[in-house]
Amino acid sequence: MTKIVETVRIGEDADTLWREIGEFGAVGNWHPMLVKVDSEGDREGALRMAEGRDGSRQTSNQYG
Repeated sequence: MTKIVETVRIGEDADTLWREIGEFGAVGNWHPMLVKVDSEGDREGALRMAEGRDGSRQTSNQYG
């Protein structure tokens, strides 16, 4: 299976950024294209399952 990794540099300190976007599973609170997000928590190795407005589904793994 193909694995894709994307890295983005953001011009903000980590504490400020995390206050803005919240925990790993909180992406559904601010991302306009997501209708449902289930998460195993906010820890390394946790899975997040997201459903998009178009019916697409994505599973993400949190890395430390």
